[in-house]
Amino acid sequence: LILMLDHNDNFMCENANMADIVFLVDGSTSIGPSSFQEVRNFLSGVIEAFDIGFDRVRIGLAQYSDEPHQEFLLKDHTDKSSLLTAVENVPYRTGNTFTGKAMDFLLEQYFIEDAGSRASQRVPQMAVIITDGDSADDVKEPARRLRHHGVIVAGASMAEIDLLASATLAFDSPRVLLLKDFILAKKQLETTTKGEIIKCQFVVIKVKPHVVFMGTPNFRLVRSFLHSVVSGLDVGLQKVRVGIVVFHDTPSAQTYLDTFDNKTDILQFINILPYRGGGTKTGAALDFTRTQVFIKQRGRRKDVQQVAVVITDGQSQDDVSRAAADLRRAGVTIYTVGVAGANKTQLLQMASEPPHTHVFNVDSFDKLKGLTQSLQKTMCTNIKRKQITDKTACKQKDEADIYFLLDNSGSIQPQDFDDMKAFIIEFFHKFHIGPQLVRMGLVKFASSQDLEFDLAKYSDANQLENAVQRIILKGGGTETGDALQFMEPLFKTAMETRPGVPKHLIVLTDGNSTQPKRVPAPAERLRAMGVKVFAVGVKDANEEELEVIAGDRKRTFFVRNFDALKTITDRVLTEVCTPDVCKDVQSDILFLTDSSGSIVSEDFQKMKDFMKSIVSSMTNEMHFGVMQFSTNTKLEFQLDQYSSKNDMLRAIDDMRQVGGGTLLGAAITEVSQYFNLNRGGRDGVGKKLIVMTDAESQDEVLGPAEVLRDKDVTVYAIGVENANTTQLLEVCGSSENVFNQRNFDELKDLESKLTLKLCEPRDCKKTKLADIIFLVDSSSTIDAREFKSMQRFMASVVNLTTVGSNLTRFGLIRYADKAKSIFALRDYNSKQEVLQAIANLVDGVGNTYTGAALSYSLTYFGAQHGGRKALNVPQILMVITDGDATDPDKLKQSSDDLRNNGVTVISVGVAGANREQLATMAGDDPSKSFYVDTFEGLETLIKKITKVISGRCELVLLLDQSESIKEINYRMMKNFSADVVNNFEISEKFVHVGAARFSDSLLPEFYLNKYFRRQEITSHILDMKKKGGFTYIGRALESIVEFFTPAHGSHSGITKNLLMITDGESEDEVEEKADRLRKLGIDVFAVGVGDVHDLELLQIAGTPERVYKVPNFKALPLIKKGLVDKMCKIEPPDGELKSLSCFPNIYDCVYDFQS
Repeated sequence: LILMLDHNDNFMCENANMADIVFLVDGSTSIGPSSFQEVRNFLSGVIEAFDIGFDRVRIGLAQYSDEPHQEFLLKDHTDKSSLLTAVENVPYRTGNTFTGKAMDFLLEQYFIEDAGSRASQRVPQMAVIITDGDSADDVKEPARRLRHHGVIVAGASMAEIDLLASATLAFDSPRVLLLKDFILAKKQLETTTKGEIIKCQFVVIKVKPHVVFMGTPNFRLVRSFLHSVVSGLDVGLQKVRVGIVVFHDTPSAQTYLDTFDNKTDILQFINILPYRGGGTKTGAALDFTRTQVFIKQRGRRKDVQQVAVVITDGQSQDDVSRAAADLRRAGVTIYTVGVAGANKTQLLQMASEPPHTHVFNVDSFDKLKGLTQSLQKTMCTNIKRKQITDKTACKQKDEADIYFLLDNSGSIQPQDFDDMKAFIIEFFHKFHIGPQLVRMGLVKFASSQDLEFDLAKYSDANQLENAVQRIILKGGGTETGDALQFMEPLFKTAMETRPGVPKHLIVLTDGNSTQPKRVPAPAERLRAMGVKVFAVGVKDANEEELEVIAGDRKRTFFVRNFDALKTITDRVLTEVCTPDVCKDVQSDILFLTDSSGSIVSEDFQKMKDFMKSIVSSMTNEMHFGVMQFSTNTKLEFQLDQYSSKNDMLRAIDDMRQVGGGTLLGAAITEVSQYFNLNRGGRDGVGKKLIVMTDAESQDEVLGPAEVLRDKDVTVYAIGVENANTTQLLEVCGSSENVFNQRNFDELKDLESKLTLKLCEPRDCKKTKLADIIFLVDSSSTIDAREFKSMQRFMASVVNLTTVGSNLTRFGLIRYADKAKSIFALRDYNSKQEVLQAIANLVDGVGNTYTGAALSYSLTYFGAQHGGRKALNVPQILMVITDGDATDPDKLKQSSDDLRNNGVTVISVGVAGANREQLATMAGDDPSKSFYVDTFEGLETLIKKITKVISGRCELVLLLDQSESIKEINYRMMKNFSADVVNNFEISEKFVHVGAARFSDSLLPEFYLNKYFRRQEITSHILDMKKKGGFTYIGRALESIVEFFTPAHGSHSGITKNLLMITDGESEDEVEEKADRLRKLGIDVFAVGVGDVHDLELLQIAGTPERVYKVPNFKALPLIKKGLVDKMCKIEPPDGELKSLSCFPNIYDCVYDFQS
């Protein structure tokens, strides 16, 4: 965190009272006689600044090299004159540098009553160590012993003493009063603790010119604000690290990221934080922070969110724009806090995007305290919350044609152009790129247009990335209208080559069009052609013109700086991909909105606008209801009341605020009944509640929320302003579903993220690699309407896969009296072709010879028809029928023949289908046999079907059995693990599972080749016993590798997953062991229960999207859906698909402030 504050030198210092100060001076050979004299001069200057006396300040001095030497004790000199003479007569002894031994010497010989110490009288005790280099022995333990003795330890390097010596300023007040005011700080600290003796932590104070402590009253307010902010952080070397940089004309680090390892120490240091007078060179301070503080050598960590908070009350005397951009480009999120006369333009130039969440302003220092909660909520909740990524959405978008229209006019600098290219490259790795999947092209424009590459040029993400990297900045004017017109024939060609595939244009520009009147017409023509246009503007772009280009404000994006483009990637991708992820999703969604008196009318309207936006973005398969709450509840409309969006939007517009108190618990109890069938809810669809509130509930929420979640309702909680975060977590049961917004304006930023959350219906992602043949009953018993339902069902199955020659292939066989292949696995390589062929299918007549059709289908899994059995690709036959087979005696033999050839048979029966025959076809495996009463009910089967066709993978469970886990919690962990297994299709051809326990060492339970039936696996898991012991995760990760070897059932070329669940910090190192697993191609999922270090979980998982945290074992079921969704991915053969994610559960904070 970077804190910046402007102050001048016009202040007065307070008088010191009483202290015992011992200087420990390095007298080693490396210092040299000249520098040692500067130390004497420094000591004399400091002594001059103190009120020396028997009952005032006492000073002692020790020198050390190989051995420590007593120069004079605290009791030896009680007047300033004799003390100065003694300092001047101190000899230079030479030798090596044994600082640790010398610190122990101080404790034994100086800080004792016989030597003059007044610790028993509660006089502050201080040791000031002056040295020129590293110690030849350990200093940490001696420092700890001093600390436990109540001694404050300060340090100054010889380089800093040299600075003092070269300064033209005398050692008079208020220029150099470090020690004097350090004592004052200690005295005030004791006063605030009501006279209790403080055991001060080890701190290092850097002695600089112009340094004083306890400056103006304004600075005390800043220090109090900083203290409050840090108090709200979870500080620790494995958690949040905090550094402090002060600056005026020049910056200096007061603490680095690795200086303190606990909150107590950093808070004590903040209490004695120095004030500096001088100028305001904020740009230089930002550069210093980037190059000297946010570096590995000073404690910066890989894959940890970096955050800086800048506090200032003036205008910088140097440029801040470039320095801030460089810091942001280095991966640091910047918050700015302006006080009184702060330059608002510079605050905006420094802060990260968007400004309404990263810029804070108050008009006086005494109002800083009021910002504490708001800053903490924004910084430590919104940033720390694992963001919803675009991956879920964009991996559903299997077919699209996307062009980028890239401004490369003269107003764009080379580094800015690199930011634009990086923004575009990010898109390539979010989609399935391929000739039959997502295609991308790029045109750059200025005064003229250049086609860099069309949609057909490149077929994978790496080729696209290399092409973009080669693009040269051309310069010229900004003829946006002509560029839009240039795109028309390109999209016309795309529509001719791939009709029915979504078309998108993403325009990226930094300025106004030279001829703005020529923009609207081509933009409108593109949209009329069916092209969805997105407009992204930077810096000087005209936001009104962007909206003209896009035709919709939701598809318009603007950032103030080029480096900020990366911050809106998620937002743009979400808008591009949301229609695909929400397709075929059925949910019942209720809004429970706070209508209490604490919400002003303008904010109540913003809540209504937010609800309307969510409703508008959803498909008709989503049903909505709304209830208001305050002291009482008011139902606006229930789930089955309206069938059209317009009716819902009008009903929301007509809502009137109720007023009153905030009784959320009672409201949750009331709203729960409206998910019931008799109150408008539906059976077999997802149930979701969205709670919005701005205040702490006046009643208990945990109990009602648990009852609601037990009904399988997923709860999302949106807290604004003064909402209680703990209560929101109790409402949701999982931090992933809690959203804390600084104010109601920020609801707008949440729309796309929540939309993605609401469209997460599947227990598995899309099937990406399989051979699937539909065997469809077209006998006379099925009428045209029912046949249409079968077609919609097959289309939904296709939409849940990634179609391609190297991905999922489809075939279709229709049968009645005879079977006939409509299309084979080799025939179509795109989803659009498969869907069109299904739509063209016509119903038939005849009897139901299912047995014969099963035998007929076996041939079509052969290589001659496109089957890939030789490549170990899963092969699936999906039989859909509505009646008794005319040849039931052939069902068993023909279905067994299929299974014996490696084909999984899934039977789907409708209405009059014979359930016994369905079971026979499925091999008496109930997980592969499905039945619905009506043809319309076929569509509710989709979620269950995806579990069966999700593909091959390996899953190893690694469960903590250490003594910290109680028996009841161990049972909950086993139940959760068994539940996870139940979400996979377990068989020799699909998912294999292994399990192990760990504590002091690894204890294997069963390997991947032990069981191939779900019941056997879950029974073994539930029978596992707990041994106890300590938590050695590193050992367990090292040993678990053996599970992923051929000898224990592991196979190459399929997804490998390790799921580790723990409740504590590891006793050993984990990072290297986890890295080895990932290098072997194993995806590691880390689940932490309770107080588990976030960084350790990240080191284990290697990526934020595979880290899960829950407050207790009871909350484990809440993460099951998201966890299973990520684990059951099947990647295409061409390699790993990268993902975009942010892991802000832990981060490095640097406080850098101007004084």
